[in-house]
Amino acid sequence: MTSKRVRKRKSKRFRVDWPLALTLVVVAVLAIGGRWMASGGGREADPVGGPFELVAQDGQVMTDQDFLGSYTLIYFGYTHCPDICPTTLQAVSDALDSMPEALARRIQPVMISVDPERDTPEKMGAYVTLFHPRMIGLTGDPAHVEEAMQAYGILSEKVDGTPNGYDMDHSALLFLMGPDGAFRSYFLPDVGAAELAQGLTEEVVGSG
Repeated sequence: MTSKRVRKRKSKRFRVDWPLALTLVVVAVLAIGGRWMASGGGREADPVGGPFELVAQDGQVMTDQDFLGSYTLIYFGYTHCPDICPTTLQAVSDALDSMPEALARRIQPVMISVDPERDTPEKMGAYVTLFHPRMIGLTGDPAHVEEAMQAYGILSEKVDGTPNGYDMDHSALLFLMGPDGAFRSYFLPDVGAAELAQGLTEEVVGSG
């Protein structure tokens, strides 16, 4: 299975600025909370998310409207990520594979690049399909990527002088959007596959 192939890859653990990474996660969580409170706690105000126009691994332009009708599990990361991205994407893959197929099929996993300088559509495709065959990788020009990041309150910062040339410290939350495109829930980057599967099941089954 795909998930097993990923685990067999040689592990490369580079320096990660964990204090900064955790700060970005905290800031993102606070931003979500602030938007939620500003909306009065109602999902109809879409406290997280918004329009985007990006390019998929097959070269086709995709927008947020293309995902209507499915639950969309969105993660912002990049293909040169040394640690947190592959760990999170592996949890997504394992969670979906552990769920009943009919239920998992209602959830579309998506990764949006925070590093459009290096992440071409081809690179995104090769990367995301290592984790799950149904995962879609989205990238684009820096302006469009920045618009998508702003819509979800994602922060990122380039860190020079790493073995990759540079790394991107970034907010690493998982966002679950409903079939209507509205924000449903979020998951922290250290979520395990079992916990993620349970959370996704509760959201999907609970909403009918």
